[in-house]
Amino acid sequence: LLEGYGSDNPAAKSQGIKQLMAGGGVVLIGLQLIPLLSGLFS
Repeated sequence: LLEGYGSDNPAAKSQGIKQLMAGGGVVLIGLQLIPLLSGLFS
């Protein structure tokens, strides 16, 4: 499973970093939307 993350395969590593950044962006957007939504429904 960890073979793809070796130093001999930088493409897989950069793609993993992109996925992490995309996931972090989704989390940040969600954290900003939750207070707005809770304010609307309260």
